[in-house]
Amino acid sequence: MILLRQHGRGGSSPVASSSYNACYPEEIVRFLCQGKASLRPADASLLPLHQTESNMCLRKRTLDFLVIPGRFDNAPIVIVIIVIVVAIPLNCGPDAAFGAACPLLSSIAFQYYPLDMNMETNPFIVSWWPLALEDPALFHVSLQTASLDEELRAQRGFAVSEALMVDSVSKLRKKIEHSSSALQDETINAVVTLAAIEHGKGNLESSVMHIDGVKQMISLRGGIGQVKQTSALTARMVLWVSMLVSCRPQFHINEDVDGDGVLPSLQWQLASGNMDSHSPRPCDFDIDPRVGDVLARLRYIFHETDMTTTELHDLTCFAIHKLLSLEPPSCDGSKEDYPYLASESLRYALVLYLLIVHGTTYYSHIHLATFLAKQLKDHLHRLPVAGGSCDSFNIWAVSIGMASSFDQGDRRWFVSQANSARLSLDLNCWGDVLLHLESILWLKTSKADLVWSGWQGIFSKTDQ
Repeated sequence: MILLRQHGRGGSSPVASSSYNACYPEEIVRFLCQGKASLRPADASLLPLHQTESNMCLRKRTLDFLVIPGRFDNAPIVIVIIVIVVAIPLNCGPDAAFGAACPLLSSIAFQYYPLDMNMETNPFIVSWWPLALEDPALFHVSLQTASLDEELRAQRGFAVSEALMVDSVSKLRKKIEHSSSALQDETINAVVTLAAIEHGKGNLESSVMHIDGVKQMISLRGGIGQVKQTSALTARMVLWVSMLVSCRPQFHINEDVDGDGVLPSLQWQLASGNMDSHSPRPCDFDIDPRVGDVLARLRYIFHETDMTTTELHDLTCFAIHKLLSLEPPSCDGSKEDYPYLASESLRYALVLYLLIVHGTTYYSHIHLATFLAKQLKDHLHRLPVAGGSCDSFNIWAVSIGMASSFDQGDRRWFVSQANSARLSLDLNCWGDVLLHLESILWLKTSKADLVWSGWQGIFSKTDQ
C-alpha cells in the first residue's frame, strides 16, 4: 500500500489508497506528485463529475483512460491520471485547463519543441500527448523524460528513471510482439525517446540499439519520407534525435521532392533557380562545389525568404543531413592541401551555424556540437591566414567555433584566434565583426546572441 499526502492549509496528512498495490519505490511517487495540489486516493468516485464544457473533453478523455479495465497493470499511472484530473479548476478555459492539469506537459512540450510556444498548436501538446494518454508505453517514456531532467539537475543518480525504464521496456516489448502495434507512431515515438534518454545517461550502446530499432521500423513503413507525409512529428523527431545521438545522419537524403529519404524543404527547392552565380567566394581557396552549393542556397534563403519555425527546422534538418553525408573531397595527404582544409572547415562551420540558428529541439545537441567543433578546429588551424576574403572567412568560422565549443580547451583556442584577428584587423566593436560575418553567412535572429556574447567577452577584456 502507498501513502499519498494530501496537502492543504492545515498541513499534510497521509491518505491511504487501498485500490491498488504499490509496485514502484517511494521516490517515483514523490516525483509524480511533487508540486501538485489536492492529491486524492485512486478512487474514481472522488472525482468531480460536474465539469464545465471548457474542460469536459480533457477530463472525459482522462477518465475514460482511467476506468477501462485491464488498460494498466501498474497502478502509479493511476496516481498520475488522478492528479491530472483533480488539478483542473472546474471553470477555467481550455488553455488554463491544460496548464493546470499538467505543468509537466507544458514543461516537456515547450522544452523539447520550442519552435512553437502556442499550447493550441505545439505538436507535443496536440499530437504527442493525446497519443500518450492512449498508450501506456509512450506514457511511461514521457514520464521518464521529465524524471531524467530532474535527476540530471539533482545529480543524485537515476533511481526514478531507471525504475520507469524497466516498465517502459516491458510495455514496448509487448507492443513490438504484435504486428498491429509494432509500427505505430506511438511505438516509434517511445523508442526514439528511449534512445535520447539512454544517451543522456551515458548508455551509448543502449542508445544505438534503440536507434537501430527505429530505423528498422521506419524502413518497414516505407522510409522516412513516407512517414513524414502521414506523421510529421514522428518523422521530424526520428531524423533529429537519431542524428544528434550518433553524430551522423542515419537516413539518406533525396534531392528530388519524392523518395523514401530525407526530402528537401520548399525553400531549398526554390533557391535552386534563384542563386547568384556571381556571389563572393568565402575564401581564396577552391571550395568543394557541393559545400559551396549549400552555402549559396542558405545565403539566398536567409536573405530573401521568411520562414516559420517549422520551416526553419525542416531546412536545417535537410541541410545538415546533406552536409554530414558528403564524402570529404580527395586530399593529397600534405599539410598544405588548402582547398581540402578550407572545404572541410566550411562544411563543419555551416553545420555548427545551423545548430546555433536552429537552437535546441527534442534533445540537446551538445554532443554533436562538441564533436563538430573539434573537427572545425583541427582543419582550421592548418589553414594559413592569407588575407583578403580569407580574413572574413576566418573571423566567421572562428566566431562559430567560439559559440559552439562546450569543451573548455577548444573554446580557449577559438577565443585566442578571435583575439588575434581582433588585433591584426583592428576590430574595435561588434559592428566591425558583424561586417565580416554578413559577408559569409548571417541570419538576424535572437540566437545570434551566442556569437555576440563571445566577442563581447573579448572586447570587455581590452577595455579594462
